[in-house]
Amino acid sequence: MNLYLIKRTDEIDYDEYAGFVIAAEGEKQAREIAAKRSFCEGKDIWLDTFDGNYYTPMVLIKMLASDVSLPEGIVLSDYKAG
Repeated sequence: MNLYLIKRTDEIDYDEYAGFVIAAEGEKQAREIAAKRSFCEGKDIWLDTFDGNYYTPMVLIKMLASDVSLPEGIVLSDYKAG
């Protein structure tokens, strides 16, 4: 299991997640876990999908550690309540 930091690079509004620390097997799984937890910001931001006619990365993802003994899922979240 790896530990990932995934955070948004765009402007964060109220009642949206700004980022997560997630335990997952790979980057794709970390993105999917973040997308499942999405709120007003929407799932596409975490999955880095196409936005209209051009591709704009909306999140930065970085592996923080590997071979961690944690169950798959969100370890920490950064939520902007409003």
